[in-house]
Amino acid sequence: MIEEQDIINSICLYQAKHKFVPADQVEVELFYDDAEGFYAEAFVNGMTVTMNTFDMTQALRMWIEEQLHQDPYATGVKFLLDDERGIIASLM
Repeated sequence: MIEEQDIINSICLYQAKHKFVPADQVEVELFYDDAEGFYAEAFVNGMTVTMNTFDMTQALRMWIEEQLHQDPYATGVKFLLDDERGIIASLM
């Protein structure tokens, strides 16, 4: 299981890499909506970037490869809503 903070960290790193800014200049909020599913909003350089589940998965895969030094495509990723832990990701 990947905890909510690590998902947020992965999105910060992903956006920082793509927007050419330091990761500490990226703010992220995670959301779940019955109609939309899981998504995130990243705030970078005064702009809001909305990321769908696919985008979040890409960010998490980059984090798995760069931070955990594991094959990011060796496992599936599923986002889950946990009452106590918030939004988490299960690696299957």
